[in-house]
Amino acid sequence: MDAWKWGARVSWDVANIYKYYVASNAVLREARDEIWDRNANNGDHRDEKIRLGNLYQSLRTADRIEFTEKVKEVLFDYCEDIVETPVKREKDVMNLACLVERKEALLLDRLDALDEKDDLIGEDDEDDEDGTK
Repeated sequence: MDAWKWGARVSWDVANIYKYYVASNAVLREARDEIWDRNANNGDHRDEKIRLGNLYQSLRTADRIEFTEKVKEVLFDYCEDIVETPVKREKDVMNLACLVERKEALLLDRLDALDEKDDLIGEDDEDDEDGTK
């Protein structure tokens, strides 16, 4: 088999990933607002802030898993093998390495070139600073 290694790294394209999650998730936003309101009135709420951070992290992790599975379902038709490698940055969603046959690799390279030339995801959409449309 004439196979090529092809990689796909996907990241959230937002200025501040935490603000994006707060804006898009009511439970996280309410928890954050409640802690901020209490902080204005009295002392330190370290344990609550830690729980808030854990909630944010669990939401982001769940999204990473969901989005990665969706992408892998599509790639299974093109890739002989798909390997997930750990994400390195907070905004990274996934980092995949795939073995693809030469003809499939040429198609994927063309898609990469198109994506670099004209953003295929969110075409003509401007994100607000918090990542919402």
